[in-house]
Amino acid sequence: MFGGFCPRSGRALEADSGAATPVVADTTLATTTAPPWNPPAPVDPTETWETIARTPGIILSLPLVGVGWIAKSSLNYVENHAVLPHLQALISLQGHTGFSPTTAAFGDRVGLAAGIRFQPPAISWLDVGFAASTGQYNLTRVGFGPRILRLEYQSAWRSKDQFFGLGLDAEKSAVSTYASQSQQAQLHFEKNSAARSLRNPRVQTSAWVGERDLVLLDGRDPVKPGIAEVHPVIASELLGTHVEHLTYGGFLALDERNGAPHWTHGYRLSTRVDRFDKPIEGFVFNNAQMKGEQFLRFTYEAQGGLSFWRDARTLRLGVRVVDQQIDPSVGVFILPDLARLGGRDGLVGFEPGRFQSTDAAVSRLAYIFPLGRYVEMDAHTELGGVYSHLHDLTFSTLENSYGMTMRIRSLTGLLGAFGFNWSRESVRFGFQIGGEE
Repeated sequence: MFGGFCPRSGRALEADSGAATPVVADTTLATTTAPPWNPPAPVDPTETWETIARTPGIILSLPLVGVGWIAKSSLNYVENHAVLPHLQALISLQGHTGFSPTTAAFGDRVGLAAGIRFQPPAISWLDVGFAASTGQYNLTRVGFGPRILRLEYQSAWRSKDQFFGLGLDAEKSAVSTYASQSQQAQLHFEKNSAARSLRNPRVQTSAWVGERDLVLLDGRDPVKPGIAEVHPVIASELLGTHVEHLTYGGFLALDERNGAPHWTHGYRLSTRVDRFDKPIEGFVFNNAQMKGEQFLRFTYEAQGGLSFWRDARTLRLGVRVVDQQIDPSVGVFILPDLARLGGRDGLVGFEPGRFQSTDAAVSRLAYIFPLGRYVEMDAHTELGGVYSHLHDLTFSTLENSYGMTMRIRSLTGLLGAFGFNWSRESVRFGFQIGGEE
């Protein structure tokens, strides 16, 4: 036992009584030579009650997990193999040969589709295109002349377009299919003025006059019945006879959309007027023709969007209205001229051609946000309906559709997309390669 004095603190040192000094745990962040503490057994990442509470969400998210894995693997491949720079180099090379791949805008239920376009550098006024799909759809198009005034001809075959009946009350079980063969020749005028600045909208104008011949046949779908079986009265009036119209009209649009890789802000307004009139004798495609209804079609479209943050998160609202005025004459109104909703025509969560009538109105609200450098998500909802006359439209009769679409993009534009859309009747998966907004 001893005692002493500490010269620094000025305090007396206690004498050693021989008792052991208790060890106090070091709770500071200072370095230490003490052995680390380890739990006696592995710690579970979750408690049992937490796993039970999250089980419904885990089950519901399984499809999204699969989509996420596919997207992540695809994006890693694109990044690691420089796919986009190679693709852009290939596109720039096509301009020297005159041949270039194009999208085939046949719509839904057509199978895999592709097209090719030929614009020979030596004959700049010639423009030839052909597109086809595995569902037996095809389109041939030939144009000659400068863009401002050109003569165009096209022939199209569609094998299994759907028809459920007229109006919003048409039953889903009444689905049928019909085929159509059409040919059309037009003299087409087009004049576009490029925007001089972001505040000056681009003006698009066009006008046309020509002849159209169309004949309906029974559907060629191997699974769904033809229209002659499900709707025999309508089929007896329309199938097998050519219907011809003299067609003319005009189009005007103001386009002030800007941004990349998708348009991020601005607006677009457009009006299109189509007149389907009595054909001129001597300029018809087929002499054995049926008298078709003469009518006037007005199509109005409006789009607007705004964005925020650096990699743009974009809100968009779009509206389309189709108003058709039929002359009081004796004739037939053929099915392809009906306004329709379902599939890519609007209300994507419903089957293509699900709702058809004389007039239609549909709106779409979308939120687009980035998931990575080359991928973004489009969450959207649609509201619309078809009517014999637009004044019959009421909010209670409108149908709803919802969807989530993953869009693959370059730094300048859209390359492709895939996703799910759903409605009260079905859940539908869709995809596209290339395309424009």
